Amino acid sequence: MFPFVILLVSVCNVLVHMWFKRHRSISQEKIHRILEIEKQLGWRQFSVVDEAVKSGKIESAPVRKLLLIYHLGLPVTLLVLYLVILWCE
Repeated sequence: MFPFVILLVSVCNVLVHMWFKRHRSISQEKIHRILEIEKQLGWRQFSVVDEAVKSGKIESAPVRKLLLIYHLGLPVTLLVLYLVILWCE
């Protein structure tokens, strides 16, 4: 049963990651459109945030690292626990 759980968790992680990437790409398209409209209107609300992210004042790398740890950490931890259980029997 344990290998099935490991496989299920891995598949669920892949599905969540695919959903996240889709959501992120849709959000990026919306942000690009908002920035275009801001340029036409002469506003700067979202432009200021976009410039801060590009200049490194707002970090986005830690989120990517946490996602990597989450997506790889749980299946690897379950696999290690499974091997430990097999070894102890």
